Amino acid sequence: MGGHTDLSDCIIQVNKDNNAIKGSLNFVPIKIHMNDKTKEFSNNFIVTNTPIQLGNNKQWNRLETFLRGAKLIGTDISLHDNETLILSQREIQDNDSLSTTCDPKQIYVVDSTIDKMLNFEREGNEQRIEEELNKFYEYIQLNNLLHNNDI
Repeated sequence: MGGHTDLSDCIIQVNKDNNAIKGSLNFVPIKIHMNDKTKEFSNNFIVTNTPIQLGNNKQWNRLETFLRGAKLIGTDISLHDNETLILSQREIQDNDSLSTTCDPKQIYVVDSTIDKMLNFEREGNEQRIEEELNKFYEYIQLNNLLHNNDI
């Protein structure tokens, strides 16, 4: 595991059954017993225009919601403005290996895409958002350095 896979030489197929499935990935500090697609939280995450000022002088859009009686404060996690995460299943062709480069014989079937990731904490625990974001971006930087990806 690790690194982004260079898909420039791969065959990418969109799964026709879920062609238009787009979604968001929400990290919440509550056990919800749900690791799959659900409508339980539809229209639950409301974006407000209040920026959160973090210690590293970055400002983030403040997100607020109530989930099972707890007020959650959150922010969006962005890698790059034009990036989308792709959830796919790789079909193994011929003598496929687990590498971070793409053999033209490999086919990736796109099931759905994630256009945004959101991280939430309970109200009063907002400092954890900054700590978690710093750790996340540090991980991305180290991963890119180890795998020679552009930062």
